[in-house]
Amino acid sequence: FDQVQREKIYSESLVKSSPVAIVNIDDQDNIVAWNPGAAKLFGYTAEEAMGTNIDDLLVTEELREQAVGYNRQVQLDGRIQITTRRRRKDGSLVDVELHGVPLTADGRPAGAIAIYHDLTERVRAEEELRRQKQYSEGIVQYSPVAIVTVDFDAKVVGWNPAAEKLFGYSAEEAIGRDIDSMVA
Repeated sequence: FDQVQREKIYSESLVKSSPVAIVNIDDQDNIVAWNPGAAKLFGYTAEEAMGTNIDDLLVTEELREQAVGYNRQVQLDGRIQITTRRRRKDGSLVDVELHGVPLTADGRPAGAIAIYHDLTERVRAEEELRRQKQYSEGIVQYSPVAIVTVDFDAKVVGWNPAAEKLFGYSAEEAIGRDIDSMVA
């Protein structure tokens, strides 16, 4: 094998074995390459996806205008990196991070590469953290016991209603002040 053949084999192997969805589109936004990661993420086989307009296949009507704008942005500005939603074959939506990179041939626009990272687990974890934070804040807020939180410099960063009752300072008055100067 010469160097060009090796690079081609390496590139094809990389795309085929990538766990992320990699989709090549032509300058009319039609799919010309669809890796196994795309098949796994979106549920369409390569045969089903090939030749289809990427936005017709993956974009909901609500996001259509935005998606077309992203396609144009890649062609004009060179690349994008955004978080959005795309539609799977079964109609469900998936949160993705989309990287779009233009392709050129002989100095002319020839399409783009779209790389999709599935954010489902990250979104789920962020929602769980948000829920736990709300729960914890509720406990502090409605506790009958004074709860005061301070940072490493002994400055008040949290002051619940029971602390207001006990010490006589409102949260607005207490937050940012040295705890020892207030209650010692």
